[in-house]
Amino acid sequence: MFSLLLSWSAFSLYAQSDKVKAYVEQGIALHDKGDYKGAIEEYQKALALDAASPMVNYEIASSYFAAKDYDKALKHINVTLQKETEFADHAYILKGSVLDLQGKSKEAIAVYKNALRTHQDNYLLYYNLALTLFNSKASVTET
Repeated sequence: MFSLLLSWSAFSLYAQSDKVKAYVEQGIALHDKGDYKGAIEEYQKALALDAASPMVNYEIASSYFAAKDYDKALKHINVTLQKETEFADHAYILKGSVLDLQGKSKEAIAVYKNALRTHQDNYLLYYNLALTLFNSKASVTET
């Protein structure tokens, strides 16, 4: 009986994972077509199944960013950054970009610098840091 229950649980988790993946794939397709509202709706379905998923939170944050809803993008990107994942460096870039567009350049600079401690190989972190420094007229030593 216990093994039957265990295998049912494993099957249920696998099926849920497949649904999450399907919603994310549909969301990405809609995002790529410029349908950010539709993409967000698909990601919300995935979040209903797995609210803590770093991948789903990253994708919905990207669509909120593209739709210029920076507060919601930031909310979801912060969930993404609670765990170190294979796309954490991109999540830091997105967070820094959101903060910079909200006029919080110093916070964005701090995010980029923090991310570079563990992701030195991502040239986009350096680029975004330099761009934010240039646009804010700050220097590396000031921040």
